[in-house]
This record gives sequence, structure tokens and C-alpha cells, in this order.
Amino acid sequence: MIPVSHPGTGPESTRDLTTSTPGDEPTVLTPPADAPRPARPIRVVLIEDHHLVREGLRLLLTTQEMEVVGECPSAAGAFDLVARHHP
Repeated sequence: MIPVSHPGTGPESTRDLTTSTPGDEPTVLTPPADAPRPARPIRVVLIEDHHLVREGLRLLLTTQEMEVVGECPSAAGAFDLVARHHP
């Protein structure tokens, strides 16, 4: 059971997140082998104040054939990154 909380109120209830039964295989969605690929990768700018979250997102996106062209810890520098890199 995982506690469910709401900002400012603390834990209110618990929820069981295990919905599979033993022997179930997770569903992995992958495009068909003959699916067309974009001519160039999708370009993104990451704006996230937590360094580790940003790093995890970068790793996840690059494994999905996306190009992270810039990272910023706040919205203040995000507009500059977008103007420079045109994601």
C-alpha cells in the first residue's frame, strides 16, 4: 500500500498499486518494424528544477530517439533556450 497525500493535508488514504497477478507480463508498446521513422529526431528542451529528474527525463527521451537540445532549471532561462535551439 502506498500513502496517497494531497499538498497541505498529509496522508489521507492508501492505495494498492499492484494490479497484476503472478505470471502476467507487462504490456510494452512498440511501433511495428516497418513503421515510418521521422526524418530527424524530435527536439526538446527540458525545464525542470530537480537535477535528478531532469537527468532521468533526458535518459528516457534519448532512448526514444528524441534529441534534448537544452536543459534549464527554471522558466526564466527557458525562453532563451527555445529561441536559440528552436525545438
